[in-house]
Amino acid sequence: MKTKFGYHYIEIVDQIKIEPHYKVAYLAKKIEASEETERNAENSSLQFAGESRDQKSFDANYEKMLKPKGLQKLFATDISSHAYEIQGVGVSRKFIKQVFDADRGDVLQPERVGDNYVVAVVTEVNKPGKISVAMGRRYIEPILVNRKKAAALKKRIGKISTLEAVASAMAQPVQTADSIKFSGRSTNAIAYESKVVGAIFNQANKGKVISEAIEGNRGGVYVVRVDNVSSTVVENADLNSQRSSLEAQGRMTILMGNRLGGNFNFGNQFDPALVLRKAAKIKDYRNRFY
Repeated sequence: MKTKFGYHYIEIVDQIKIEPHYKVAYLAKKIEASEETERNAENSSLQFAGESRDQKSFDANYEKMLKPKGLQKLFATDISSHAYEIQGVGVSRKFIKQVFDADRGDVLQPERVGDNYVVAVVTEVNKPGKISVAMGRRYIEPILVNRKKAAALKKRIGKISTLEAVASAMAQPVQTADSIKFSGRSTNAIAYESKVVGAIFNQANKGKVISEAIEGNRGGVYVVRVDNVSSTVVENADLNSQRSSLEAQGRMTILMGNRLGGNFNFGNQFDPALVLRKAAKIKDYRNRFY
C-alpha cells in the first residue's frame, strides 16, 4: 500500500466482530410554514385576543382554548422599557413598546415574535419610585426562606464533634474539596460559597472542624473540617502592574454602577456615580422613539 510516507507492507493476523458499516450524510433543510398554517395561527391568536377582555377572561380562555392544544402560558417579569428582548418570547422592540403603551389589565393584539404569534395581558405596572410590597417580596422571600431552612438544619445537626458523626446523623457522605482558592476561582462548587471560603482561610480554623454549621447561599448548610491551608507562589509577579490593573478595574466598575464588581455584594451606597445619578434630574425618554 502506498501513502504519502512511502510504501507499506501490512499483514492481517486476525479479524474480530466483522459487521456492516454505513456512511450517513445529514442534509439540513429549513422547514417553513405554509400560507395556510400561517393564516390559521394568526386567526387563532386573533380569536383568543378578541374573546379575552381582561386578565380573568384571559386565564379562563387559556384553560379552555390553548392549554388542551399543549400551548404554554409564560410569565415575563421586570421588563425594562428600553429592552429589545423578553426571555422565553424572543426579540421584538415593537412588542415591548406595545406592552409599555398599555394599562394594567389590557390584553394586547397578537404580535408576531420570531416564529410565534404572542398574545399578552398586562398584569402589573410599576411606576417610578419605591417598589411595591408585592414586588419587594419576590426578592426578600427567597432570602428569608433560605435562612429558615438553614436554621432548621442547624438545629437538627446540633453540637458538632466530627464530620463523620454529622454525616451519619444527616445521612450524607463526607466529601473532600481540594484546591479551593481564596479568590473563588475554582471548578469546585464550594468556591462560590463566600462564607465557607472565608471560614476555610481563617487561620484559627486550620487543622480542625469548625464548631458551627455555615449557612450556604441556597438554603443548605456546610459542616467543614480544614485539613490544610497553604500559599502558592506566583511566578514573575509584578505587584505594581497588578495594583494598576485593579485600580483601572475599580474605576471602570464605579462608572458602570457596580462599586466593587465580581461576586462581592457590599452594596453601592458609597458609589460616587450613584450619588451623581440621584442628584441629577434627568429623564430618559429614548424608549418612546427607539
